[in-house]
Amino acid sequence: MNSEIKVCDLGIGQKEVFRELEWSLESPHLLSDLLQQVMSELDQYFFTRGRTYLSGQRKLLEHAARAILGAEEDPSVVIPLLPGVGKSTLLRSILKVLARQFAKSTDYATQLGGVIIVVEKTAEAYELRDLINSVGDHLAHVLEGPNDFNIAHGSCLRGEVAGYMDCPGRSCPDAATCPLLQSAAKANQTPFLILMHARYQAYISDLTPFRPWVSPTEQMRCRNLLIVDEAPALLSDNRIAISEIANLEIQISCLKPSYQRQTDYMKSGLLLQLGMQLRQPFHVLMRLCRERFGRLGAVDADLLKEAGFDWDALDSFTKQLAHYAGCSANSWIEKLRALRTGRAVFMVGQEKMLVIPTCLTPDTRNCLRSFILSGSASLSPELVSNPDFRVLEGKLDKSNSHLSIYIQHTDAFATSKTAMQRIGNRKALAAWLRYRLAQIPEKEKVLVVTYKSYAAELWNELSDFHDQLIPLQSDDGSPPKPYLPYFGGMNGSNQYRAATYVICAGLGRFEFSDYLNRALAFDFDGKSWNKLQQSCQQNAINDASELLCVKHAANLTLARDLVQLVFRSALRNHSEATPVTLWLVQPPSEVVMLVKSFFSDCVVIESNELPTECLIETAAHRTVKGKLTHAAQLLQWLKEWDGAEISVAEIQHTLKMTPTQWKEARKNEVVRSIFEQQIQSRRLGKDTLIRSANDADRTHIL
Repeated sequence: MNSEIKVCDLGIGQKEVFRELEWSLESPHLLSDLLQQVMSELDQYFFTRGRTYLSGQRKLLEHAARAILGAEEDPSVVIPLLPGVGKSTLLRSILKVLARQFAKSTDYATQLGGVIIVVEKTAEAYELRDLINSVGDHLAHVLEGPNDFNIAHGSCLRGEVAGYMDCPGRSCPDAATCPLLQSAAKANQTPFLILMHARYQAYISDLTPFRPWVSPTEQMRCRNLLIVDEAPALLSDNRIAISEIANLEIQISCLKPSYQRQTDYMKSGLLLQLGMQLRQPFHVLMRLCRERFGRLGAVDADLLKEAGFDWDALDSFTKQLAHYAGCSANSWIEKLRALRTGRAVFMVGQEKMLVIPTCLTPDTRNCLRSFILSGSASLSPELVSNPDFRVLEGKLDKSNSHLSIYIQHTDAFATSKTAMQRIGNRKALAAWLRYRLAQIPEKEKVLVVTYKSYAAELWNELSDFHDQLIPLQSDDGSPPKPYLPYFGGMNGSNQYRAATYVICAGLGRFEFSDYLNRALAFDFDGKSWNKLQQSCQQNAINDASELLCVKHAANLTLARDLVQLVFRSALRNHSEATPVTLWLVQPPSEVVMLVKSFFSDCVVIESNELPTECLIETAAHRTVKGKLTHAAQLLQWLKEWDGAEISVAEIQHTLKMTPTQWKEARKNEVVRSIFEQQIQSRRLGKDTLIRSANDADRTHIL
């Protein structure tokens, strides 16, 4: 770090008292002084940890801080800071400076009203709460419910609950005093409110319940700043099916007592309208879709009108439902509002359903300013292509030439989640991993990531390499878990940054229907919807995976996840140039292109080399109609054979093979290669291997 950078005294001293006398809300010194405090906090952090700023890094962080403190006028802004650049440190510095303003009740704090912070994990929420409250008492509150983390950290008063699944909730005898169950009641007592992603996603379009709070002087205030650490899912699929309509009917019927005449009258009217305005036209729509489409169809406004949907009547029903059910009806109100756009998808799965994918719109009412800090914004169309967001400049001029991406091509085995259900693919993958790990120097740390279902099995298969492998880390302070990290379950990016090798044992994918929803929800120019309509009109589609826009959405999502994954390794240390290697097995070519584009000057190397062990494991578990092939039976016998002399007839008897079946098994390419390898290794002729001089029917099958 530049030793000439001065770290300011940020305590409450004579300088700040003098400034407060000078300041007014219109003073140009206000923003610059707050910005100087934030940058001094950042400088102090870098100085105490012996870190140095990269070229352009300090300016990048300063630009982001200036926008958040008040220089940015757009209501919804995306700040694209790469993982490891200082995003979390910047957030802490800003919150510490803002906390001082609220502790002193300055004019700036009064104008700002309060701050809502959104984080992914409870551990992060606690850390930020403690940081803010260290500046002044009762400034921050975490709005949470029972989960494994906070229960493990003593938040359960009874001490008898081990995890979320054991929590009895409102039926607990101590529910009235439980800090977790009563957390919402304290949400309006502090200027800083910290939410988790899941709660924010449910209220992203209307944050009204979380904005007001009451100051110690009994004055009502409104939180006007929202900071989101990492972009949440901005997708809502708005599914409508007969089962969900039935659930709505049950909700209306059971929500209020029928013995009150006025309530019963309103309830009966709602149930009648539900049947006429929603259930009946939905049944007609499902029949029309089944006649015109296969398992997938594009439903437009004309088809909805043909089915009998009356928007004026539905508007009246929606208003009455909102009056009757309140907030509990919000999800259905959103579904019906989305349906009115006239862009829905008919799908046939367990039941026939209508899906209306939409991109969630951020709340901008009443002067709320929102900032989303994202490390992979360039691969997130819901951010960069969304007209509701403005994306700030966030590029760091940094070389990625020390990143090498190896692409393993193979037709011998597959590593998709479905393919991994077959033991042959799992055994072949384990053999490939052992082969690759044996080539990595022992001093290097390796991060192997796979599917949750097979994380323990593969960890056991790689027992010889446990000293090199990084097991699944926990963010609650407990010891590492005895299995491999898995897609979607890796908490704590910093806990994997020692890895110099990242190997993806599979690829974290979703169902293609999810990618269809993403393609249509984030279709801001209408091209994906038009392609879907054309394909359905021509009866040229029966599966979402056939659409190019869906494949692109799938590849874009996968590329973004891979970028986040590789940044968990030593690549996160931007001040270093430690070589980092990423191995991918048979990824789609577009995914490789997107990842390479993100890391610009990284090196991509393709490999077709496969160890013989992979081929053996694949062939040894190959089945036909549920039964092992003859070659597979012979290979499995060879794997267990102790090398003792045995006759061909004895082998055939053991495996219950006829001579013809034996001949078929011996013709297998893998079986033949094993014989040839043994011939070369023993320097024996074929006749010597097949029969000995003493017994024409004896052989060494090695």
